[in-house]
Amino acid sequence: MNSLKIQNVLFLTSDPIGSRMSGPGIRSVCLAQALKDHGFNVQIATTGTCSAIENIPSVHVDKNDSRNFSELENWADAIVFQALGFEEFPNLRKSRKFLVADAYAPVVFENLARLEKQHGSLANFAISEASRIQRELIYRSDLLLCANQNQRNFYLGVLSGITSIDSVQYAANPNLESRVLIVPFGLSRELPKHRSQVIKGRVTGIGEQDKVVLWSGGLYEWFDIENLVRAFGLISQSNSSVKLFFMGGRHPNSDIPDMPVVMRAKQLARQLGILDKSVFFNDSWVEYEERASYLLEADLGITTHFDTLETTFSFRTRMLDYIWAGLPVVSTEGDFFSDQIKRLNLGKVADFESPEQIADSILGLLNDNDEYFQAKSHIEKLKNDFYWDKVAAPLISALENAPSPRVKRDKRYLLLPLRSNSVINKFKPAILHSREILRTEGLSSLLKKVWQTIVK
Repeated sequence: MNSLKIQNVLFLTSDPIGSRMSGPGIRSVCLAQALKDHGFNVQIATTGTCSAIENIPSVHVDKNDSRNFSELENWADAIVFQALGFEEFPNLRKSRKFLVADAYAPVVFENLARLEKQHGSLANFAISEASRIQRELIYRSDLLLCANQNQRNFYLGVLSGITSIDSVQYAANPNLESRVLIVPFGLSRELPKHRSQVIKGRVTGIGEQDKVVLWSGGLYEWFDIENLVRAFGLISQSNSSVKLFFMGGRHPNSDIPDMPVVMRAKQLARQLGILDKSVFFNDSWVEYEERASYLLEADLGITTHFDTLETTFSFRTRMLDYIWAGLPVVSTEGDFFSDQIKRLNLGKVADFESPEQIADSILGLLNDNDEYFQAKSHIEKLKNDFYWDKVAAPLISALENAPSPRVKRDKRYLLLPLRSNSVINKFKPAILHSREILRTEGLSSLLKKVWQTIVK
């Protein structure tokens, strides 16, 4: 099979690029750097704020800015984009370049978890929109990136449901790695450096000799923050020198609102009498280059979540920070990394929603030097699996061997009917889709889709 000559790779994201970045922005920068180190030309375009990144050209592009996007699209041979790529860059739907959808965080499950306590047509509509966005990512892309085998199994299932996997594709690649590829989040080969004191002896209420349990990254509705706070209510009764510090404050992406769980957790800590005594919340987002100082002052990493689909298909990027800094970890069960913690002895795993087990796991690790340092040594061995140049290798290979000519698929992606108990919600997604199809593909395409829906 002939291959495309891919030299120029454009990364699209909606996350800020610069000193304060969260997961999507970090992933774009680090994958771009890995590709550049391998000889590709790279650029990053973001609809978020943008400041200079060393060695990588980056630019801000307004949403729906077709002129500037067209210039970037013309330059690129391949385009790597994240969940909102088609929403923020509508002309991407018309591109004939090699399209790589980076779906390392399944948006449907995050929205289900975020809106779990909200009911009615608006919440259902938001979830159905997330489902539509995810289906479109899978259908329109030439290659889909995911973070682990659980996600890959899920995406292959969705793919088989919305489009055909024919015998030619299967014969050429029985595992369909040419269609859905595992590219986890990674970590830097550069060792973390402690630049300045940031927690111990600096945060009022945390002494230089205290033990710090660190929550790296943001706080979202799908995390079990409140039972973690309750665990520290128990810990504080026997050991006041163990502190919980939430590193991620207000999210740097202004499109992501403050999560109600943060206010609930603060209120709970206040009620338990441990706010700013045993439990501390950082007010602002830590700059990317400063996060190492926080990690190196911590004694344990922590992540707690619920027994949900989001957990099953997640890939906790904060875990890569803990691995990078050599931190033993306490986690609740049920996700990819909790399995790794148990299998490789990287820390301790507690049951879902169990403050008692979370507290026992934290104190058990901190009080058992042998177990603690064994976990640290096992983490060091795991690092090699997650260096960015290593996790990016499958993507590099896929770009070097991208099929040519590009597989021709119907540009009009399949619109599956969505069911809802609400009559309004039942038709609202179809109305919005119809408007989008009419705008981007024309009346004849819209009429054809309507007819196909009727005859089904």
